[in-house]
Amino acid sequence: MIPLISIIMFILIYSTALGRPINDNVMMNLTLGIVFLVLGNYMPKVKQNNVVGFRVSWTRNSQENWRRTNRLGGWLMVLGGVFLLGNMIFQFQWLWIAIVVLVVVVPLTYSYHLYRQGI
Repeated sequence: MIPLISIIMFILIYSTALGRPINDNVMMNLTLGIVFLVLGNYMPKVKQNNVVGFRVSWTRNSQENWRRTNRLGGWLMVLGGVFLLGNMIFQFQWLWIAIVVLVVVVPLTYSYHLYRQGI
């Protein structure tokens, strides 16, 4: 992910320096959309660990809670990535913030709900 983001930043900086600026909103939606698509496909497959995933105390205590939370988070990330790629056309500046909040808040709330149920 870091090389991809570095390449995109390189393109933005040099295109502006050469007098052919690229729309920042398009590049931000493209970058975040690709990151969400890649992470969303990876999240449901990841085993319980301390590096990748929704790592809060109640998901780390239960393997089932971890699996369900990361599965939901993965689906939401893929859906958010698709919306962000579509937002390259419409360029609603509020949409990417709403998607990021949704992708974080919904899985964590769901995870806490599972924890309260004893899962």
